[in-house]
Amino acid sequence: MSDPQVISFTVAAGQSVAQHQALTLDSGLVRPATLVTDVLIGVAQDSAEAGESVGVAIGGISKAIVNGLAQNIVLGDELSCSTVAGRFVKHNAAGGTRFVAKALEPSSADGDVIWVQIYPYQPQQ
Repeated sequence: MSDPQVISFTVAAGQSVAQHQALTLDSGLVRPATLVTDVLIGVAQDSAEAGESVGVAIGGISKAIVNGLAQNIVLGDELSCSTVAGRFVKHNAAGGTRFVAKALEPSSADGDVIWVQIYPYQPQQ
């Protein structure tokens, strides 16, 4: 797999970031995405605590944490941010969700780490 485009951000106060979590911006700092309508900035490439720097893949291919339990994810599925902090789920165009990545591997469990193609900003569907 090709290396992702990675830049560094500071983690927001009161937050911690786990490797491979979906991240969003909050007042110029990153935190795990927790809403299906969150605008994805990228995927954490390592873990970090509040105030620390974290490498964020803003484009390209990266590993990411997904929840394929509620709805199985198959190769090529569009993914959205989940309501579970930092996870991706199969995209559902209803309800104003954004598709922010594409699955490059399948998943049928919560907490799987799979390869994804990152699309950091997509207008609301």
